[in-house]
Amino acid sequence: MAAEDVKTLTELKIIKKSLIDFKKVTGRYPTPEEGLRALVEKPRNSNFRNWVPIYGRTPQDKWGNDYLIGRSRKALVVYSRGENISSSEDDIILVVEKMPKRSGVENGK
Repeated sequence: MAAEDVKTLTELKIIKKSLIDFKKVTGRYPTPEEGLRALVEKPRNSNFRNWVPIYGRTPQDKWGNDYLIGRSRKALVVYSRGENISSSEDDIILVVEKMPKRSGVENGK
C-alpha cells in the first residue's frame, strides 16, 4: 500500500470514529444525501437536541475531494474516490458498520 493510501486510510478511520460518535448522539448515521456535511452542520429537518459539530468543514482527501458515505444492503462505508474520481479502480473504502441480515426477505423465506 502506498504511503498516501495509508494516510487516507488513517483519515478514514478517524472519520469512522466520528460517524460512530454521531450515531451515539443522534441515534442514526448520516444519510448518503446528508453526507459528511452532517458532521459540520446540523441536518435540515432534524430534531437532534444533542447535536454538536464534529468538524469545522467537510473532511477532504489529499486530492481536495470530499470523503463520501455509501450505503448498501450489506454495509455503511466511508470512502475516497481516489485521484481518478471517474473510475473506482483507486477508491479507498472503509466499512463503518455491517448491516444486520434481515430474516426471511433476503433468504427467500
